[in-house]
Amino acid sequence: MSGAAAMSTARAAGGDFVLLLRFDPAVLHEAAAGWRRLSAAAEEAHQQHRRRVEGPLRGQWRGADADRAFRAMAGTERELDVVRVEAASAALVLETVAERMDQARTNLSNALRRADEWRLPVAEDGTVGLPPLAPADRHDPDARVQRQRDLLLRAQLQQRVDAALAAAREASDRGARALGRLGADVLTQPRLFGTLRECAADARRVAADLGLATPYVPDNRDPARSAAWWHSLTPGEQQDLLALHPELVGRLDGLPATVRDRANRLVLAQRLDALEAGNAKGSGLTYEQWGTRQSGLRALAERLDGGGGSGGPDGEQPLLLLGLDPDGDGRAVVATGDPDTADHTAVLVPGTGTTLNQVPGQLDRIALLRDSAQQAAGPGQRVAVVSWLGYDAPEVDGSVLTTRRAEAGAEDLRRFTGGLRVAGGGHRSHLTVIGHSYGTTAVGAAAAGGAGLQADDIVAVASPGMAAEHAADLHLDPAHVWAGTARDDDVSLATGTTLGPDPTLPAFGARTVGIDTSGHSGYWDPGSESLANQGRIIPRPRPRPRPRPRPRPRPRPRPRPSPCPCPCPCPCPCPCPCPCPCPCPCPCPLIGANPPVPRTPPDPDEPLPVMARSDAESWARELTAYLARSAGATLAPGSSRPFFSPCTGRNGETAGDGRYTLAHHADGTLPAARHPAAVRALRAALERDGFTVTAYRETVDGRPDALLYARHPAGRYFLDVGTGGGTDRLALTVRTRCLLPPAEPS
Repeated sequence: MSGAAAMSTARAAGGDFVLLLRFDPAVLHEAAAGWRRLSAAAEEAHQQHRRRVEGPLRGQWRGADADRAFRAMAGTERELDVVRVEAASAALVLETVAERMDQARTNLSNALRRADEWRLPVAEDGTVGLPPLAPADRHDPDARVQRQRDLLLRAQLQQRVDAALAAAREASDRGARALGRLGADVLTQPRLFGTLRECAADARRVAADLGLATPYVPDNRDPARSAAWWHSLTPGEQQDLLALHPELVGRLDGLPATVRDRANRLVLAQRLDALEAGNAKGSGLTYEQWGTRQSGLRALAERLDGGGGSGGPDGEQPLLLLGLDPDGDGRAVVATGDPDTADHTAVLVPGTGTTLNQVPGQLDRIALLRDSAQQAAGPGQRVAVVSWLGYDAPEVDGSVLTTRRAEAGAEDLRRFTGGLRVAGGGHRSHLTVIGHSYGTTAVGAAAAGGAGLQADDIVAVASPGMAAEHAADLHLDPAHVWAGTARDDDVSLATGTTLGPDPTLPAFGARTVGIDTSGHSGYWDPGSESLANQGRIIPRPRPRPRPRPRPRPRPRPRPRPSPCPCPCPCPCPCPCPCPCPCPCPCPCPLIGANPPVPRTPPDPDEPLPVMARSDAESWARELTAYLARSAGATLAPGSSRPFFSPCTGRNGETAGDGRYTLAHHADGTLPAARHPAAVRALRAALERDGFTVTAYRETVDGRPDALLYARHPAGRYFLDVGTGGGTDRLALTVRTRCLLPPAEPS
């Protein structure tokens, strides 16, 4: 039977017209509310089951029986998720049908009111008639004109009545078709895997049956706008979006952490279920990639199940899944503790080689950081720590030598930390952003761009460079930028080459973090000073604004005292121009100790200074040794380290003539209490010899933390001196600009 014939038959029955007139949308709205309550109850039951049953057991129960029990528990939780999604879909269908039927009823009522105005009768089957024609009017010209007008009005009115009835029938038919997809077979015929994938597909088909477009969700460019949109929704609208479009909600920065967790856990369950029920064929993935993604999601799910959610038993800190993207190497953002309510929040950004499969290990680190910070914060203070793998970390290949990955993720990190501020509302948490390895490059690129990270402190551990020239470039007081690297960490071989200067050196302007651990991954070893120091930074109180210091008049150069204040013994590489009571010549002025280096060319096209690498290294070694003697420090054996890097242009281009820069580092040993006096004496000597001191300090918060950064106007090099990561370490560095090696003989 055609659609027109079916409609004609329905009209003949006359039932639809009467039913639509009597339609009460409250009945369907009530039913929808019931389904929505069921959806919420299923979600709550899932959370309680994870929090009070599975979570505590996962930390204590092992063995074959435990594995079977956990599989059964996982099946129960999948069924609860199915009920949550399918019930929300049913509520959506009933709400949509109710609204459309109610609109059709309103249109029909308006048409009937118009019929009364036009004095046209309407039968109970919806047929519009004409007023009776009196015998005297049949031959009245005016009556015939009115009759023609009534015929036109009747046709118009019949069209409106038919349209209202057709809209009601379409709403009813679409609703019936959509509800028919939501059968109970996913529960009555349980399967090991695939039920969540099927119910997610059912939700999409239901929306298609109803002709619904994807609901509006902000584009995640502005956390404040996303937060305002979310709070403008009704509780029912929020619940429907969480159940039916969790992937759209979970990615939005600025939303409450618990909301994002509810959405992303459902995304995780659905994506994992689809992988476990399917195979790699036709997916665009190799079997190895399919298995890697599946194992990564499963490990994350098990770790989240074992860590509770939205608050664990006996006050245990929750694990909140704030972001998830399984594609590619995978991305995940997980918090231990709620950053929206914490007094102190830290964000840990991992580095090279970190993928979704390494996230459980990152969760171990943030748990240790949280415990360390909690001890430092004291009772009554709430601490949250976030593992932010929200960017594509580089692999162990050429990608780790450039800042491209860091710059690509910079805006995402800025938006995330900005979202933490928005979600916290009027509650301002002390925010610390910690980078490890290449993660420090990502942190530096994000902090230096835009409006920065809105952080109170930034910490760089094992940094190869922060994509910034100075701590002041990070939109933060340098006194709240921290850096530390283990002495035997191989990252130091690459530090200061292609990703920016070494942030642990005084010239960068950061404060040093005491590191007592070994290697590249030991910074979170339990009981270590490295971990404790990071934990002490996280709950630091926000500093009060300091008045800008008034510039002090620069002292006039004074004649050199005679005899000169040199330590004894004092071997010297060249004769001293002044008498000295020491049994050896006193150190000569620095300008005399340096080999002749061409002046910085005023014209960029002027040829570069020519110096062989071996000569540059010898010169720099002599100069660092001289600095150590002048400071009264002893050079640590084996601490002299030259780092040669190719000269690069603004866009990363290099010339083919071998031009290079040199950064020569050495460590002097001197009791920390004497560091301020050492840099004070060095400053006086350097200024007498024509150097320009561009950065200087002796203490921070009353503790020795020396820094001196100087540039000689007659040479293409810089001197950095300052307190290093160790208690008695005085770091000494000589850095050159571009030098050109001698041409090979033809």
